[in-house]
Amino acid sequence: MTLEALNLLKDEFRLAALASRTIRERITVLDLAAHTGVLEDATAAALELLT
Repeated sequence: MTLEALNLLKDEFRLAALASRTIRERITVLDLAAHTGVLEDATAAALELLT
C-alpha cells in the first residue's frame, strides 16, 4: 500500500492520522498514543512506510 495507491497526499494522511482519534467519543488507543506523545512519531513512521 502506498499513498499514491490511496490517492492521498502526505499532508492529507498526516492530518487524517492525527485527527482520527476524535471520531469516537470514548478513549481509544489513538487517544493513549496522543496523550503519551507517541502519535506524531507513529504517524511519521507510517508515512515512511507508505512512501
